[in-house]
Amino acid sequence: MPRLPLVAALAAALSAPFAAPAVAQQSEDAFALGLGLRSTPIIFDDDFLTSFAPRVYFAFPAGGRIILEPSFGLFRVSRKAESDAGSSSFSASAVNLAVALLFASDAGSDGRLYWGPRVGVVRSAFESEFSGGPRNSSQRLDLQLAAVTGGEFFLVPRLGLGGEVGLEWTRTGDDDGPADESGSILGTTAELRLRWYLR
Repeated sequence: MPRLPLVAALAAALSAPFAAPAVAQQSEDAFALGLGLRSTPIIFDDDFLTSFAPRVYFAFPAGGRIILEPSFGLFRVSRKAESDAGSSSFSASAVNLAVALLFASDAGSDGRLYWGPRVGVVRSAFESEFSGGPRNSSQRLDLQLAAVTGGEFFLVPRLGLGGEVGLEWTRTGDDDGPADESGSILGTTAELRLRWYLR
């Protein structure tokens, strides 16, 4: 009889790998919809503006712990100013399409970490006007390459809340406006993420 507690403990230890999987493991092969909110900088004619831009993500399991994640984002910012020299207005809008190849690993029973590359394009449109003069407009197509890492915690089954940071390089295209300029931007990104796993 004294051996019964030892036998029970041994049986529990041996059966643990076959118990119900953790929440993070259950979501490994599940399609997910995600919503992100990130701080997005934009540079035009020596103006540096920042806006919080939403993004929608579609996470597809690609086998093992690999996730293929296309995304779609919108951005719009505007500014008006009055001075002794006159009035000015500026607006910018952008559409972002991207795809990431992510590698995931569990972080405890209710968490997950991931990392990988993301590549995308941004189609931007700009308009500016000074003191009632002619309105200037231009469009631009940019290329973005990023290395990202992030994590999420499952508040309830199938719902993950987390964040993502990254190092992003942007190659700005030529404007089709009055002056053609191109260049590159290297900076960091930060984003708040929410994912809903459908099964």
